[in-house]
Amino acid sequence: MKVTIAIPHFRSEESLGFLLHSLNKQRTKLDTKKEVEIIIVNDEEKNISISDNFERLNLKIISQKHQGPAVARNTALREAGGEFIFYLDSDSIPRIDWLENLYSAFIKNSRVDSIGGRVIPSERRGYANEHFNLVNDLEKPKMKKDTSEIVSIITANCGFKTAALRSIGGFNEDAFRFVFPGGEDMDVSYRLMSKNCHFAYEPSAIVEHFYPQGILSFVKKYKNYGVGLRRHIEFNNINPGVINQPPLSPYFFLPYFFRMPLSLGKFVKKMCQNQSFIKILMHSFFFSIRYISFGYGYFIKGKYNPKFNNEFKN
Repeated sequence: MKVTIAIPHFRSEESLGFLLHSLNKQRTKLDTKKEVEIIIVNDEEKNISISDNFERLNLKIISQKHQGPAVARNTALREAGGEFIFYLDSDSIPRIDWLENLYSAFIKNSRVDSIGGRVIPSERRGYANEHFNLVNDLEKPKMKKDTSEIVSIITANCGFKTAALRSIGGFNEDAFRFVFPGGEDMDVSYRLMSKNCHFAYEPSAIVEHFYPQGILSFVKKYKNYGVGLRRHIEFNNINPGVINQPPLSPYFFLPYFFRMPLSLGKFVKKMCQNQSFIKILMHSFFFSIRYISFGYGYFIKGKYNPKFNNEFKN
């Protein structure tokens, strides 16, 4: 087997159907029945059924109790038979040449251990989706500004050499159990880099991603980003200042909060040029929600306590 495509699934059967239809239509030189396997890890006790006939796909469904995407990704990693393992989120749609372009990028550069693709917001109506289209901070892997060195891939669209990912034990289940979405992508990238693994970015491997539309989903998403970043910092004993983050003490939440007007001003100046006054107000509103929700997750909810980790829920 050349490629395993791993998909963690949690309460998203409709979007999973769209994803499988797009995989069934992939334009690739690979034999998608013999050389590609798709492992769906159903991260909930309720069983899912695939009613459509995807004649080109080699599908396998594994169900488990809900534990979050980090655990689900490791379940797929343990079962993977491919030389490479590609990860997608269940609420995403890969472009028709995604598989071929991501696989070819690995073949062309044998030194690379992980490749991140490009993530773009799907075409949906709504103010939240419009804001994601403007900022799209998940479009490509996180890079250092001065050197463009990749420091973190985005697990909504990425690939690994299976052996490299297994060599570090996969994703960090202790820190990121029940954190959804979280910082497991930053953590796994950090640990791979500590093993001198090499990263690359392949912009032609494109995935469209469905982003949350409701305010509560928006708040929860960025709160959990804050939780995930803190877990990553604590577990790997990173000095927050080195990665331009504030100290972890909850007392710094107030200074963080009071800096919001300055950060908002910079955002408006950089991101909202040529926007109408109404659109600037709308984007400022969503920026403020992102800022406060992330800070709440980072300073208040994110502190890791092994005793209570299994009780951490969305």
